[in-house]
Amino acid sequence: MQRSPSHSAGALSLLVYCLCPNRLLRATFLEIMSNSAVVTNAALIAFTSSLCKNYTWTVRIWIFIGICVGVLRYADDHRVLSVDVSGECCQ
Repeated sequence: MQRSPSHSAGALSLLVYCLCPNRLLRATFLEIMSNSAVVTNAALIAFTSSLCKNYTWTVRIWIFIGICVGVLRYADDHRVLSVDVSGECCQ
């Protein structure tokens, strides 16, 4: 049974819940920090890197969105395809 976020939840958490309801309920601290690192690094590349200095701000925003979506999508696909053996190795 899935729970919806409370009415006091912020707009960002509501957006995250709408995009991926199961991820919000089972997100760990490590997942939150790794996703934050992806967003931070994508912003550094898109907005402060010398690679993007000749692009307009609109293109830089699209580069930022592309990096974020690409890396997070790749990580999520890899997480789904990998086999969880954490319980098997300890027995």
